[in-house]
Amino acid sequence: MILSQPSGLKKCIASIGLSLISIGTISVGTAILFRATPAQAADPATAIEESESAQRLMQMFSPEIQKTLNVCREQGQVNLTADEGANGAVVCGDGTVQAEIPLQTYLNTASDFLAASALLGLRQQMETTPQLTPEQLYAILSTTEGKAVIQDAVVAALVQSGAIEANSDGAALLSNQVMDKLLPTMEQTNNLRTLLGTEAQYKQIVQSFCTAPGMPIEQAQQQTTLSPVQLYAICIQESGLLNETTGTSR
Repeated sequence: MILSQPSGLKKCIASIGLSLISIGTISVGTAILFRATPAQAADPATAIEESESAQRLMQMFSPEIQKTLNVCREQGQVNLTADEGANGAVVCGDGTVQAEIPLQTYLNTASDFLAASALLGLRQQMETTPQLTPEQLYAILSTTEGKAVIQDAVVAALVQSGAIEANSDGAALLSNQVMDKLLPTMEQTNNLRTLLGTEAQYKQIVQSFCTAPGMPIEQAQQQTTLSPVQLYAICIQESGLLNETTGTSR
């Protein structure tokens, strides 16, 4: 496997199916984050949303986090290309200003959640592809071409969700935020080996952060030293949604 040659890199990316696994697993995140409206009932995201695991995930977290993840649900989703409202607040698609939720808070929360979905999928890909080592995956994602494959998958999942238009500034903004968290999280977790923390940390986060009424993410970080992406990854893993959508066991 020669990663230094462009043609070899392309074959490597294609052979391990990074684009497919990324689209599939990030779609799990977007299906929850941007839940389908009645007009989108035939969309594949609806099937994910209505699953038992998805319902379990949607009931997790503190009221504050739930409110952030669900902001603008009935007002045309968050308008990522609009000017910020007063004091940097979120603006919905119909022009409604959500004064209590800063846009940056929404972007941080949404990108953490989507990055967690993507990294769980990549972690699962490594578990089911023995020839793919964590170091090889990191090397691929460290290249311009590897990053482009994953970012394209992020944008495709966002567009598929119906929340963001293709080639829009909003798609670029949110996908860039997700990409900014992938490699740093891999570095912090020994190339995803410790993405879900220790067994004790996993259990603690499930009980105190994932299970409603949960706690603020800052408090959960202080208790466990895990990053926000890791915290959301634990909750998504615990919900069983990723395993349900990919047909694997938990």
